[in-house]
Parts: sequence; C-alpha cells; structure tokens
Amino acid sequence: MARRLANDCPDTKVIIILREPAARAMSAFRHMVVSGLEPLPASPDAVLFADRERPEEQSYRYIERGFYLRQLKAFYKHIPNHQILVLIFEDDIVKNPRVGLERAFRFLGVSNPKLACLDTSPVNARRLSRTGIRMTRMCRRIPYARSIIWRLDAGLPLRRWEPGFSCRTLQQLNELFRAEKSALYEFLGFSISSWDRE
Repeated sequence: MARRLANDCPDTKVIIILREPAARAMSAFRHMVVSGLEPLPASPDAVLFADRERPEEQSYRYIERGFYLRQLKAFYKHIPNHQILVLIFEDDIVKNPRVGLERAFRFLGVSNPKLACLDTSPVNARRLSRTGIRMTRMCRRIPYARSIIWRLDAGLPLRRWEPGFSCRTLQQLNELFRAEKSALYEFLGFSISSWDRE
C-alpha cells in the first residue's frame, strides 16, 4: 500500500495514529462483535487468540495489526520522512486533542481554526445487549437494520454486553507486544510512557 501511495500520489502527506497494541486488539474485537461481524463469544479471551489461527481471509487480525513496526517501515521506505506524521492515540487524541489537532494542522500546512468547543466524547463507545448483538449479526446484510436495532436496543432496559477480558489475557498481550514496543520506540526515536503502564 505504501509503495502504491508513493507512486500514485508522490506529494501525499500521511498521518499515522498508533494506539497501545493490547488496548487496540481488545477494542477491535469488541467493535467486531458489536457490529455483528464476529459471533457473540462464550470466551472472548479464547477468540482473541484463536483469530491468529484462522485463514487470513477469515481473520480480523486483532493481534497482528498491533505489530506496527513492519507497517511503519513500509511507509518510511517509500514516503519521505517529512511527509509522515505519527500521532499517539492516548496522548494526541485522548489526553491532549487540541495539541494533536494543532500538530496535524501544522503538518498539513492548513490554518488552525480556533475551536471554542472540542467534543472529545468517544464516537465508537456503543454498548449493546446480548440480544441486540445477536439481532445485529442476524440482520447484518439488511440495509439500515443495524441502525434500527441499535436505536431499539438503546431504549430497552437490557444489560449491556462487555467482553470481560481476563487479567491473564492482558498480561499475555503485554508480554507478546513487549519486544515490539521496544523496537518501535527505537525506530521512532522516543518512548511512549502512556503505553508502559501495565
């Protein structure tokens, strides 16, 4: 993708946002279940790791997509450094969104609008009940069904589903990504302190 982008749009500027890999994997899994693309699991922990064994065309690559270094190197190989900006989700989007926006505006060379009010509420924080998730999955190919189901589900007094990952899963993910994070910090030339809280 990076080579094609460089060939087709040589002056393009790329903004890459990196999220702590374990948190990204768990969030991606939750999103796929709530969207009806992943079946409601009996054991979220098992499915998260079992996804690595699925054939590539059936895998959502929850864990693999957190190995950022290989992906970044491809961009830096084909696109000049001055045309790439790396933002950190936890620092530049969640903790200091104004600073992150200012960096992006400066990088893109556009004027920075004075934002009196910046809405920082999560946009992908939908919580559905198990029933809502099952209905979403059954009707996922029907136009507008998901939107209707989500609205109905939100109005019902049903218990919201959460994946409930175990502490052991978080420890395994942190261990799995430990070397990757160190290599990434070296490549970027800075460490990301918000990622090192385990």
